[in-house]
Amino acid sequence: MNRATDRVTYIVLVVIAILIASKLLVYLQANPDVVRLTFSLSRLDKGLVQREQNPLSSLDDGFGHREQSPLSNMGKKTKTLWQGDHNTAEYLNHVQCSDLQKEELFCIGHPGFCAKMNEYTRQGRPNDGKLCRLFNGSDKCELHKYADVYDFIFRDIRHEEMEVLEIGIGSQSLQFTFTMSSKFTIGASQRAWRDYFPKSQIYAADIDPDVLFEEERIKSFYVDILKNKTLNEMIVKIGSKLDILVDDSLHSVEGQNNLISVAYEWIKPGGYYVVEDVVIDTICTEMIKTLLKKGINDFAYVKTADTHHKDSVLQIIRKPDHHLN
Repeated sequence: MNRATDRVTYIVLVVIAILIASKLLVYLQANPDVVRLTFSLSRLDKGLVQREQNPLSSLDDGFGHREQSPLSNMGKKTKTLWQGDHNTAEYLNHVQCSDLQKEELFCIGHPGFCAKMNEYTRQGRPNDGKLCRLFNGSDKCELHKYADVYDFIFRDIRHEEMEVLEIGIGSQSLQFTFTMSSKFTIGASQRAWRDYFPKSQIYAADIDPDVLFEEERIKSFYVDILKNKTLNEMIVKIGSKLDILVDDSLHSVEGQNNLISVAYEWIKPGGYYVVEDVVIDTICTEMIKTLLKKGINDFAYVKTADTHHKDSVLQIIRKPDHHLN
């Protein structure tokens, strides 16, 4: 009896399924747009899943990594390197700046950022040298080997439209305290930034008026970083806040600290302020004190692969977003 009942139930269910399928087929034939919409949604969903699994899904950009998908959250890219503890001041109480002289340690400061930077270094810096061809003629590659560190920091935002300023074009005049070696090219660094950031406006500044120049997407201004009047006049001429500021100017603690005391306010939330050629011995004694006095916590010091020069250290500061201030 039970077997007969089960058989009848099965037959009834099959008949109902056939009737539903036939009615659905008739409806879809009468409404072809629904078919196209369903297919499109299916492809879109599949594409989103693929991008989520492989966010770097577009063509390689020539620097050893792929460009971000257009669906990426552009505003959050710079946050990814700085997640975690924001109390760098407390963290540094347990770290000796002299540790940067050790071969195995390349980054001190913000724990989240340094964990990623040190891991990148342990992996042999996969992009090391990829950016050097752009910085040909500058000390950022051959001498101090900053190029691969810059690529690590900026690779996810390099195709955004930004305002980038580097102070220090490269003077070879003996009338100034710091001069550039004749083996390097004046303006090489600014041209490298222009090529690395293809959608950005590049600004340059120097104390030597003879090295100022203007080219496609590059404008330059006179400035003396020890004279705040010239600094304020320059930012007025630029007319906007900055996404990235690189200090490659006087290379003295006095100059570096005076510049940041004025220019940090020029940086947009989420932007970067980088000081090149920081001397290891001055990090704890001078540099950090200036940052803490201004309430700056999101910063780190990165020693490059160059171990022959005591000043091959980058001070990297990320200005927090509004909600972190």
